[in-house]
Amino acid sequence: MLYGMALSQAFSAGIIMSCIPVAVALLSRIFLKERIQRSTQWALLLAVSGLLILNTYSASPSSTDESSASLLGHICLLGAVFCEAMYVVIGRTLSQVIQPKRITAVINLWGLILITPLALMAIQQTGIPHVDASLWWLLLFYGLAASVGTVWG
Repeated sequence: MLYGMALSQAFSAGIIMSCIPVAVALLSRIFLKERIQRSTQWALLLAVSGLLILNTYSASPSSTDESSASLLGHICLLGAVFCEAMYVVIGRTLSQVIQPKRITAVINLWGLILITPLALMAIQQTGIPHVDASLWWLLLFYGLAASVGTVWG
């Protein structure tokens, strides 16, 4: 998602990321065999139309490199949308047999395992920037609030 945001315009990124509920409906239909209501079908149609319009008629960049970067950004964002949607569908399925707090703990653990190698590569390439201690405390607070506080709070 972050790479997609960096390669896309904010307007496009906002529209693409707002398609998460539509992706959840599609994946729920495919994997959970849920019926898609008429209003959701219209939302699917509008979302796909919007994505097609964005990729076809977006403001023309000044170079081909910018155009391909924007397309790559859109693809990355669309991948992020479906990753988030899979998170919801898997969570919905698992919540029938496992407690929600345990699901959240396992997902946070997997997130830590998957992001650590990327973080170590980034630190190796750029080093750890000098950041005031107060900002590190804010970062720690944000991380704990987003992962632990919202579930066990």
